[in-house]
Amino acid sequence: MVARALHDSFDVPWQRVLGAGGQIKLQGEGAFEQRFRLQAEGVTFRGRRVDMKAHEYKFPKKARAKVTPTQKRTRRAS
Repeated sequence: MVARALHDSFDVPWQRVLGAGGQIKLQGEGAFEQRFRLQAEGVTFRGRRVDMKAHEYKFPKKARAKVTPTQKRTRRAS
């Protein structure tokens, strides 16, 4: 339903919305169009699914604040 709503809007990359594991959830001509658009962008497939290992977005890990030895002692005492 989300992909269909995005498809009906303008200037939104609806073809990039996929189901779990990179599966195209649209059916019929919509599914063919979505796959065609993704392939035109250089997206590769493994069977009927997008190769998520090659194309999924990896969110950057948050930098953890460094704790000094003094802060560690203070935390233990609390």
